[in-house]
Amino acid sequence: MADYKTLGGLDLDIGGFTESVTSRSRRTRDAVAERNRGIFSKPELEEDTSGGFLDGMITWFAKNGHSISKDIDSTTIKDNTLKEYQNLKVRDDSFDVMSFKPQGEVLKDETPELAIDDKYIRIDTSTAPEVQSSSGKDPKQQLLDKIAIGEGAVPELLVKQKNYGMSTNQYDMVYQYGKYAVPDKNVSEMTLAELYDYQNKLINATKGKVPGTTLGTSAVGKYQTTKKSLFGNGTPEKPMKDSWVDKLGLTPDTVYTPEIQEKIGRLALKESGYDSFAVGKKTQENFHNRIADIWASVSRVSGEDTYNQGTRTSYSDLQSIYKLIKPKTGIMSR
Repeated sequence: MADYKTLGGLDLDIGGFTESVTSRSRRTRDAVAERNRGIFSKPELEEDTSGGFLDGMITWFAKNGHSISKDIDSTTIKDNTLKEYQNLKVRDDSFDVMSFKPQGEVLKDETPELAIDDKYIRIDTSTAPEVQSSSGKDPKQQLLDKIAIGEGAVPELLVKQKNYGMSTNQYDMVYQYGKYAVPDKNVSEMTLAELYDYQNKLINATKGKVPGTTLGTSAVGKYQTTKKSLFGNGTPEKPMKDSWVDKLGLTPDTVYTPEIQEKIGRLALKESGYDSFAVGKKTQENFHNRIADIWASVSRVSGEDTYNQGTRTSYSDLQSIYKLIKPKTGIMSR
């Protein structure tokens, strides 16, 4: 390949760029260039966009949601194209042209589809150290808070619970804000035994009324946790082995406090493969799809609604948080 540098030191031609970002191949950039028309081209010297590096980049960006207009002079086009690519790198400082997967491309999901809404998933056993973001807030908590918002934990919706004499605190949220079953006390003040009884009541009250399923739902609390996730097929007195209650060592008298709900939220992330992702043993795409398996409000990488209940949090919505979690070395590429 010709000895020239562009785009922050990356020696690229259009053939090498497009092949690299859309293939899982491990071929080197030189090998890719040898079989593409952009070999030995110098994009910094191109004067128009009729072909070569700039034309190919503009086309690729257009297909992947980046707007680079051709209806302006070539100098501005070149500047905008190169700037857009640099911005792409800035948004993800671990970006590598040989491993990057363009937004919108669906990776093969290695996670089997769930058959029902209220599925219990075994916990990922990998471990990883906590990561601290530059803002000072734990990325894990940022991710949980973002998921909770998609689950409906926002003031303008929680205020609906006031109509039923209920607390409007996010930790006291119940499915549809009390429309189908009003609890006798705040969810965050219930023991697990009391919560179990209320969740049974909620399931019976919502049968046939939940989108995407003929079953009811038992979703309660900030993270809309279900009875199946908490107890498995067991009870507060005898929870299923490896259920969340079992893993946390909770008892029937344990109160479903905000603190307990946060512990459960973190356990749910671990079950999704958070720690495996954080140490580079799980791809971002698979990690995200596992989150979508647990929380119905989160769409899959492909944009698919796992449970057909309506999604409010997309893959792109969580990108900035994933960047904080992703390890800076040993990035897993596919």
